[in-house]
Amino acid sequence: MEKTREITVKGIGNLKIPADWIVIKVSLVEKNCDYEKGFSNFENNFSKLQDAIITAGFEKKDLKTTAFSVSTDYKNVKKQNEYIRVLDGYIFRNELKIEFTFDAKKVNDVLKALHNSGVTTEIDISFTVQDKEAVVNKLLYAATQNARKKAKTLCDAMGVKLGKLITINYNWTDIDIYSNVSYECEMECVGSAMTDICPDDVSVSENAVFVWEITD
Repeated sequence: MEKTREITVKGIGNLKIPADWIVIKVSLVEKNCDYEKGFSNFENNFSKLQDAIITAGFEKKDLKTTAFSVSTDYKNVKKQNEYIRVLDGYIFRNELKIEFTFDAKKVNDVLKALHNSGVTTEIDISFTVQDKEAVVNKLLYAATQNARKKAKTLCDAMGVKLGKLITINYNWTDIDIYSNVSYECEMECVGSAMTDICPDDVSVSENAVFVWEITD
């Protein structure tokens, strides 16, 4: 029985999409040698941040926690010609985020409100797209078209025909759909917040491997 002739081609899909969604991450950290006092300050600062986003036109629930931890910190202290490890305090950490449709004015409102809260923290701003599923679908479609075009070109060059599709191999992994633009600063440096900016488009790529039969 004659062995089926095959052609294997990797299809690559590339897209550039305007960023229409913004994610503001806020890192709230409190360190204190007194656990009760530290936790009280931590909770109070968290409440201030919640009040701040309400001032900016959002609801308290819009400020979401992505990670929360309470840990201990130690330091080495010299005592009688030797170093001993002693407790240096408790660290309370709350990683938060708020996300919404990209609008420079709204971003400014949020940053100013967080700054005016008086809470010392760090912020990180990322630009992305809201409908990530639609982007993935477009990428896969583009990768499929790219693979078929390559396969057709190769077959035409060799004087053969592209037959039926045999297999498609695709690695289902999460795609990083974020603009390369980032904005980071400590809350004390926000001042008048972000100036009007137009973030770079979100560039994404995905691939899949296709196997077709070759006929005469």
